[in-house]
Amino acid sequence: MPALAARVRDLCLFRIGPQDLPYSLPDARLLSVLLMLLAGVGLAGHGVAVVDMLPRLLLALVFLLLPAWLLLRLRGRPERYVQTLTAIAGVGVLYNLLVLPLAMLVQGADPRSSPVAGLLAWLVIALTFWRIAVSGHIWRHALDIPFAFGALLASVLFMAQILLVRWLFVPVA
Repeated sequence: MPALAARVRDLCLFRIGPQDLPYSLPDARLLSVLLMLLAGVGLAGHGVAVVDMLPRLLLALVFLLLPAWLLLRLRGRPERYVQTLTAIAGVGVLYNLLVLPLAMLVQGADPRSSPVAGLLAWLVIALTFWRIAVSGHIWRHALDIPFAFGALLASVLFMAQILLVRWLFVPVA
């Protein structure tokens, strides 16, 4: 596990690509399960009832598994799926480990009236942009596309998931 964590760190620092991760279905599964557990913690921290978590977590799992599978098949590179999934899930785990504590500190605070809350909110935003950039780096290598297209793809997937969650689960007032 320490070797995998070091590889994910290097991926997040743009030192390696997903192709440099081990081809290991157990690693991909482990990181995917950890990501879903962290997503559950995040949902609980935002006051989502346990009964309402399951559909949201299933949607998150679909967004984790399906785009990589579909896009790699369309590009004729299905053999890259396990390493790509490992990379995407690993980045998600690291991002959540960094952001969840910050989000819990900021929750309920008005960033405009509290300088500390404002700083933490900006840090969450910066980490989100970093995650999108790293995801673009992953897509670039996995799909053999330019970084700009990888970053655009990562952004579109990120926004699509947010919009779908809002459409499906957030009641209109």
